[in-house]
Amino acid sequence: MADKTIKNPLRKRILRDIRKEKGKYISIFLFLTFMISIVSGMLVTSLSMMHTYDDGIETYKLEDGHFSTNSEISVADLQKIADQTDSCTAKATIYKQYFYNFDYTFEGNSNYSIRLYENREALNTYSVFEGHAPEKDGELAIDRLFAENNNLKIGDTLTFDGKDLTICGTVAVPDYSCLFEKNSDSMFSATTFTMGFVTADYFKEFSESKLTYSFAYRFSDRSLDDRASYDVSTDLMNTLSEQLAPQGNYLTDFLMRQNNKAITFTREDMDGDTNSTVMMLYIMIALLAFIFALMTFSTIEAEAGAIGTLRASGYTKGEIIRHYMAASTYVFLAAAVIGNIGGYTCFRKFMEDMYYHSYSLPVFKVVWNANAFLLTTVIPIAILLVINYLALRSMLGLSPLNFLRHDLSKRKKKHVTKLPDFKFLTRFRIRTILQNRSNYITMAIGILMANILFIFSASMLPILNDQTDNVLDHLIANYQYTLKAPVELDDSSAEKYCLTALADNDGKEVLVYGIADNSKYLTQVSMPVEKGDIIISKSFMKLNDYKVGDTIKITEKYGDKEYSFRIAGSFNYPAAFSVFMSIDNYNDTFGKDADYFTGYFSDKALDDLDDSFIYSTMGPSDYSKLSDQMNDSMGRMMPLMKYLSLIIFVIVIYLLSKIVLEKNAESISLTKILGYNNREIGKIYIISTAIAVLVSVAISLPLSTVILKTMIVYLFRTFDIWLENVHIGTSIYVQVVIWDIVCYGLLSFLQYKKIQKIPMEEALKNRE
Repeated sequence: MADKTIKNPLRKRILRDIRKEKGKYISIFLFLTFMISIVSGMLVTSLSMMHTYDDGIETYKLEDGHFSTNSEISVADLQKIADQTDSCTAKATIYKQYFYNFDYTFEGNSNYSIRLYENREALNTYSVFEGHAPEKDGELAIDRLFAENNNLKIGDTLTFDGKDLTICGTVAVPDYSCLFEKNSDSMFSATTFTMGFVTADYFKEFSESKLTYSFAYRFSDRSLDDRASYDVSTDLMNTLSEQLAPQGNYLTDFLMRQNNKAITFTREDMDGDTNSTVMMLYIMIALLAFIFALMTFSTIEAEAGAIGTLRASGYTKGEIIRHYMAASTYVFLAAAVIGNIGGYTCFRKFMEDMYYHSYSLPVFKVVWNANAFLLTTVIPIAILLVINYLALRSMLGLSPLNFLRHDLSKRKKKHVTKLPDFKFLTRFRIRTILQNRSNYITMAIGILMANILFIFSASMLPILNDQTDNVLDHLIANYQYTLKAPVELDDSSAEKYCLTALADNDGKEVLVYGIADNSKYLTQVSMPVEKGDIIISKSFMKLNDYKVGDTIKITEKYGDKEYSFRIAGSFNYPAAFSVFMSIDNYNDTFGKDADYFTGYFSDKALDDLDDSFIYSTMGPSDYSKLSDQMNDSMGRMMPLMKYLSLIIFVIVIYLLSKIVLEKNAESISLTKILGYNNREIGKIYIISTAIAVLVSVAISLPLSTVILKTMIVYLFRTFDIWLENVHIGTSIYVQVVIWDIVCYGLLSFLQYKKIQKIPMEEALKNRE
C-alpha cells in the first residue's frame, strides 16, 4: 500500500495531462464557458426583470383591471355600483383614466397612433427614464421604447390633433409593459404605437371625438391570488353591466389584469425564456456528458498499462478515479468561474438590452439570485462530474491483470461483421465506422442539435414574413372601418358590414361578421342562408380541431348570453379568429334593426368619412405588425443562435473525431510501419469521419424539418395563430450544408495534423 504520508506523485501528472490534451480541454472549457455565460446572463437578467416586474405591481400601483363605458359616468356613481359587489370582502376602488386615441403622421408614415392620458398620480404610475414628467402645457412624456425605435429625443416635437407637443421625458408604464394597442392583436407594436402623457389641464383641450371613457380598478385586499382576483373581477363586471343597463349605459370594454396581454405577456415571455434556456442548457450538458463518457473510455484504453501498474503497486480504485477526475474538475470549475463572470457582465448586458429593446420595462437593478447559480453552474457541473465518475468506476472495475494485458472488454468478443468484397480502402473505412459507431452516433446527435438551432435561427424571420404575406393576400378589403354609429356614405365602392366581438370557451376573442349578400369583397364563399349556419376562418377551425357540421358555442365578452352556431364551411382568413354569416342573419341573431351596420369595407381610404364617427381603422400596415415587431425583437437573438449552432457543430465533431484517432492510434502507427504515408492514412480515417459527418448532415436535415415545423406551429399557437404551411427555404438548407462542410474542412486539417504526430513506435509500446 502506498504511504499516505508521502505526497501523491500522481498530482504532478495533472498539469502535464492538461497540456498534453490541451485541444480536448480547451474545447470543453470553451463549450462550457459559452453555455454558462449565455444561460447565466439570460437567467440573471430575466429573474431580475421578473423581480422588478413583481415589485412594480405595488410600487407603481398596477391596476387589477379596467373597463370603458359608452358615455361619461362619474367615478362616484361607478364606485356606488362597485360597492354592491359582495362576492368578496376586497373592495374595488374605481379610478378615472380617460384617454384619447390619435392617429398621426411621423416622417411621412401615417400609420402611427398615440394613446394620450393625463398625468397619473394614484394608479398605474410610471417610471421616468430620461427628462421629467409633463409640468406645463405643450409638454409630452412618451414611452421609452417607442422613442428608442423612432430615434426620438428630449426636445423633439410630435404633432397630432392640430397641436405641437414637445417631448419632455421618456417613461415606462406598468399597464403597457408590452405595447399591445388592442388586446385582440396577435402581436404588440413598439414602433408605431405609444402612450403619451400631458398635464391634467392641457388634457382637456383635445378633441372629444377621440375620447374614450375608460376607468381602472384596484382591490384593497392585496393578498388575493389570480384565481380570486379573476372571480371578483367577473362579479364586478356583471354588477356593472346589470346596474348600467337601466340607465341606457353599457360596457364597451372590460379587461381583467389576468387577461390583459399588455400587462401579462412580458412576464409570461420572461418565464418561458427562463424555462426554455435552462432546458437547452441541460440538453447540451447531456450531450457533453455522453461525449465525456466516450472520452473517458478512450483515456482508460490508452493508459490501460499505466493503470494496471498503479493498481498492482497498491493504488486503490478510488485514488485512481480521483486522479483521472482532477483535470476535468479543474477545467469545469474554471469554465464555471469564467462563464459566470461573462454571464453577469457581457451577456447580462446583452440580454438586458434585448429585453429593453422588446418591452417597455421600468428601471431595474440586478438581483443576484442563488437559484440562477444553482441552475446554470452547480447542477450542470454536478451532472458532468457524476457521469465522469460513473464512467471511470465502471471501467476501473477490472483486475490489474486485465489492464496490464489491455484486455478491457467485459463481454465476450463478437464475431467480426463480414463485409462484401469491396476495395480494400472501402472495407477499411467501413470497418473504422463500425468500430467507432458509438462515437459517430453521438456525433450525429450533436449535428442534429446544431442544425436545428441553425435552421431555426435562419428560417424564423422568413416564416414570419410569409405569414404576413399570407394575411395580406387574404384580406377581405384593404381598409376596414369600424364606426361609433351607423353613417351613410355616397361612395359606391364602400360596402357595409356588421361586427361584434364574442369569446370562445377559452376566452379567446372571436370576431363575428355580418356580410352583405353577393359581397364584392368576400367572394371566396357564399354566406349560408339558414339561420344559425356560419362560415369560419381556417385558423379558428384548425386551432380548435373543428369540422364542418360541428356546433360551436361562443358567448358575450361582457355578459352571460351564449350563442350556438353550426359550421357550414371555412375559408382562408388568417388575420383573426372569425365567424361569418349573412348580414340579415346577423341582425336577426343579435336583435338589430334590418338596416343596422357597424362599418365599411373599402379598397381605398374613405376621405369623406368624418374622423369623429370612426371608432377604428384597419389598414395593410396594421396586419403586418406581427412580422415587423418580431423582426425587430428577434433580430438580435437569431445571429447569436446561429453562432451557437456553429460552435456546437465544431466542438462536437472535434472532440469525437479526436477520440476516434486516439482510439485507433495503435492501428495508425502500425499502418505507418507497413509503409503507408500520412496522406494515405488520412484517406482512411479522415474520410471515414467525413462520410459519417455527411450522412449525419443528410439525416439531420429532414429530421430537423419535422422537429422544427412541430416546434414553430406550437410556438405560433401561443400567439393564437395557425400556420397553414411552414415553409423553410431551400437556400437555408444550402447554407447549413455549406457551413457544415466548411467547418468540417477546417477540422479535417486538425485531424491530419494529429495523424502526423502519431509515431511509429506507438504500435510497439503495448506488444507482449
